[in-house]
Amino acid sequence: MESNLATTNKAMLKEHNLLLSSLTKGSECIDFEKDYPEMHRWLEIETCISFVTDIAKRGYLFLHPNFANFTGYSDELAPTKNLAFLHSIIYPEDVQDYCLMFKIWYEHLAGLPLAEKMKSEAQFQFRIVKSDGTKIWVMLKFAVFELDKQGVPCLEKGCFIDEEHLNTNVKVSGTIMVNGVPTKMDLDKYRKTTERFAPRELEVLSLLHHGLSHKAIADKFGRAVSTISKHTENIRRKDAEHLRSIGLKPRNIKELINELVMQGKI
Repeated sequence: MESNLATTNKAMLKEHNLLLSSLTKGSECIDFEKDYPEMHRWLEIETCISFVTDIAKRGYLFLHPNFANFTGYSDELAPTKNLAFLHSIIYPEDVQDYCLMFKIWYEHLAGLPLAEKMKSEAQFQFRIVKSDGTKIWVMLKFAVFELDKQGVPCLEKGCFIDEEHLNTNVKVSGTIMVNGVPTKMDLDKYRKTTERFAPRELEVLSLLHHGLSHKAIADKFGRAVSTISKHTENIRRKDAEHLRSIGLKPRNIKELINELVMQGKI
């Protein structure tokens, strides 16, 4: 039987993959070596573990051969060029924060003008499990490499950096760089989703998730429909205030409900 952590991690990774798929249709027939010959040659000769990813297709267009040596996994496994492989070797306790950092990153990009998107970078620190079972810290550094016709990021480039020297007291962390200016991701602040809502508000969200209308919820609680509408208005206001406080745009209530469901909060 799966542990609660494993079940939650699966749900978070599923949501993460759906997020990537929704961003863009991706590049249909790209041959990275042929279409970007200079970039390909440069990536091959550098020593760091570089990569180029197609965001929507969740796959590597280029993955440096040193990745296999770095992780200890065989050449048959690492070059599958599928992000699912990376997800499978993230230390289980770090999976949820890994997904959360990407969510913050893409919401950050969505609010930027085109020119700023190309000047933004991200750095994530988390742990992976090598083939021999040892845990090591890595830094994932990446930036937008190409935008699609709608101005949505479709390709990213970056590298993995070995940070095995870091001690056990280090926490998973993320930083966004815009024009060289770093902003630390406040994961604890972003993670505190349910603390803003009263118990009755969470009940309303749960019933909305299960398909009940405002009238049906009002009948269930023996209250007026206007009371339930007031609850939903308060929920939207609290969520919008929270998102604005961490630099993100407000969302609709369905998106909030989906997040709470994935987190097992309702």
